Order: sequence, then structure tokens, then C-alpha cells
Amino acid sequence: VPLRCSFSVCHTSEAQRAKGTAQSKKPFQTPRGPAAHTLIDRPVAHHLDPKNERSGAPQAKSNEQRKEKEKEKESSRKMASVEPGFYEIWFDDSCTVNPLTDLRVLSPRELTFPQTIVCFQILAIGILFTLLRSWTVRCILGPIADRMKMLTDDYPRFFESAWQMTYYTGAWFTCAYFAHQAEFFKRACLSWVEPFPYQPVPLGFHWIYILSLGWYLHCFYAHVFLDPRKKDYYEMLIHHVVTFALLLFAYSKGYSRIGVLVLYCMDVCDIFLHICKLLRIFDNAKPLPSYVKNFAFPFLPISWVVFRIFFFVRKVVYSACVQSTDYGSWRNNTHYIPFNGLLIVLLFLQIMWFYYIMKTAFRHVFMGAEFDDERDPHAHDKRKSQ
Repeated sequence: VPLRCSFSVCHTSEAQRAKGTAQSKKPFQTPRGPAAHTLIDRPVAHHLDPKNERSGAPQAKSNEQRKEKEKEKESSRKMASVEPGFYEIWFDDSCTVNPLTDLRVLSPRELTFPQTIVCFQILAIGILFTLLRSWTVRCILGPIADRMKMLTDDYPRFFESAWQMTYYTGAWFTCAYFAHQAEFFKRACLSWVEPFPYQPVPLGFHWIYILSLGWYLHCFYAHVFLDPRKKDYYEMLIHHVVTFALLLFAYSKGYSRIGVLVLYCMDVCDIFLHICKLLRIFDNAKPLPSYVKNFAFPFLPISWVVFRIFFFVRKVVYSACVQSTDYGSWRNNTHYIPFNGLLIVLLFLQIMWFYYIMKTAFRHVFMGAEFDDERDPHAHDKRKSQ
């Protein structure tokens, strides 16, 4: 019995030893999957013990975190692909691009000018506009004024308003066509993303800039030598110089996208302005029904508030003053101070002219006066004679 017992004891120990050796020969499988790093960081005995109920907790938690991150990425991807609506374009300043939060100091670089070929194109367009105006007045507008038997004093005003209304109508619709296809029109902060300030200027925007610069060069010449002087002669002269410098900066210094938004805000109001002037001139030659003038005039102050004050401040001034440093950094805003200074001067001019518009509306509503241009001395002379 002792031998048998000892044999059984030895036999049992050898069997257990053989079983343990067989288990030790099995290769250890490293945990894989999203929670692998969580399992490896813990002690080996913790997750090899099948009786430990907490072994699946880290893996489940990491799976939940991974799913949450995937949902966040998917939602951000959907937000980036959603086309912004009316509210996002006009009122919302949110952007899918993260700001740079660059706090470096301002260090402007040396000022350079556009290439020689661009300068020749601008000069040629300015001369072409001047010659085209002379031909239009002689062959088209002059005969129309003679046939309508306009007043002698209204001839130069008719030529000026008809010529400018023709240009601004075509220029604004062309600018709107190209601007509405661009992403930065819907989200102005995209005007400052990489590779700002070296963003390429598309061919359509290139010719919009060339035509606009040539036009304001022509307007400067016409304002000094051709058009009748008004009450705001020097303010309008400053406007032409500021606008020309602003567009030149925008085209040559990397602010081309925000410059397109400036043209979009400004040109549309000139269409309604010159329509009202033309109706007043036609009324002097042959009285028009009062409902025609009353219907046309409200579009001028409404468009002025919407485009030249609200949209200009919301999408242009705010974007150039605030978002340009957040998304483009101080280092890349080489001409931050002069460019934004020109924008502020342009904004003050719009507020001043809006005051003249509201003064005309006040006189018409409360005093029964005509819709005369408050800047025009000819209108004041007519009032004194009356």
C-alpha cells in the first residue's frame, strides 16, 4: 500500500507536470484591436485570468471612445460638405477651418508693385473707357437727349449717369457670377487660408480686377475734367483714389479674394443710384407719374444698407480686421494696417453718402420736395428759384 500510494502520488505529479509543460508550449497571443494598448499596459495576470470579470471593461470603454471619435469625424465631414444657406452666408461667421492662433508680432515686408504687363493693361483699359465714353456720348446718348428735349443743364448729368449705370450693371452681374461660384463668398474666412498671401488669382477674377482698376483710373480723369462739380467733389476724389489703391493692394498683395467681395458690395448700389438720377432727369424733360419715382427710390437706401453697410461690415471689414490674423497669421498679413485703413475710409464715405440719401428721403416725405441729389448745386439753385 505504501508503494502503491507513493506510486500514485508520483504518477499524479508527473501528469500535472506534463500538462503544465504542454500549456507552456502554447504561444502567447498578444491582444489586438482598438483596445490592445489598453490591455498591454495592464499586468498580464489581470487579463489572462478567465475568472476576472473586469477584463472586458477597458476594451469596451475604448470601443465606445473610438465610436464617439468616428461619429465626430463623420459629423464634421458632413458639416464641411453641406452647402451654406442664406443664414450662413449673411449672418454666420463659422468656418470649417481651424484658426492658427498665431501671436507673432507684425513685421511688414517691402512694398512692391504689379508686373509691368499688368500696369500696361490697366492703363490701356482706362484709356479705352475714356474713348468709349466719348463715342457713346456723341453717337448714342447725345441723340437721345436731343430727342427727349432735355434741359441744357441736364445734358452732362444725363451723360454721366447713363454711362456709369451701363458700366456698373455689367460689372456687378459679372462679379456676382464669378463670386457666387467661389467658396470664400459663402465663408469669408476662406479668404485667408493657405497659401495666403500667395493664393493664385483665377483668370476671371484677374480680368475683373483689370477692368475695375482701369475703370477707376478713367473715373478719376472724368471726375476732374469731364463731370460737373458737386458738393462732395473732394470726397468723391478721395473715393476714387482709395478704391484704386485698395484694388491694387488686393490684386498684388494676396488680398484678391476680399477685394472681389468689396466690388460685390459696392457696385450694385450704383445701379439704383443712377436709375434714380435718370428718372429725375427724365422728369425734368417730361413729367413722370409719381408712382414711378416712388417705386424706384426705396431700392436705393435698402440696397445701400444691405450691401454697403451691413454686408460690407459683416463680410469684408470684420473678415479683414479679425479673421485675417486668426486664419492667416500676423506674419502673412504684410500690409494689414494700410489695407484695413483703406477699408475704414471707404466705410466712412458710405455712411456719409447714406446720410445724403436719407436727407433726400426726409425732404420728400415731410416737405414734398423732389428726389433731387443733395450733392448737386443745380438742385439747390432750382429750389431757390421756386
